[in-house]
Amino acid sequence: MPDNPSDEPMCRPSVPYKPRLARLTHRQYANTLAALLGESVDVAAVLSSDPAPFRFDNDTGSLRVSQPLARDYRRVAEDVGNRLAEDGARAKQLTGCATEDAGCATRFIEAFGAKAFRRPLANEEKAAFAKLHEAGCR
Repeated sequence: MPDNPSDEPMCRPSVPYKPRLARLTHRQYANTLAALLGESVDVAAVLSSDPAPFRFDNDTGSLRVSQPLARDYRRVAEDVGNRLAEDGARAKQLTGCATEDAGCATRFIEAFGAKAFRRPLANEEKAAFAKLHEAGCR
């Protein structure tokens, strides 16, 4: 290491960009909706195709979320949510709740959270989801 900062080289090796979270491929997203919610979604009909550099569709460097893609993901999520909301029987089956009581909401948050995040939720996370439930964000 140089003693004087002015002796440092002008060019440094570049560090490749690493996204904090890897975006799911469209196929992974569809499989996730099916596994978590029992919803079948034809993502090819809604989302533009994933980039596939060198025929690999899971390259995290190329799987970025553009504004149009974020809009389309939101459209898919709202469509799935609306379908579940319109079918009360399926919603009750998903939540396991016949009535909207706090105990049932807590059990759902813990069970669904563990499934969705693939780990038990921390107490702070459970509290945040319970707060959303209490506020009517269902």
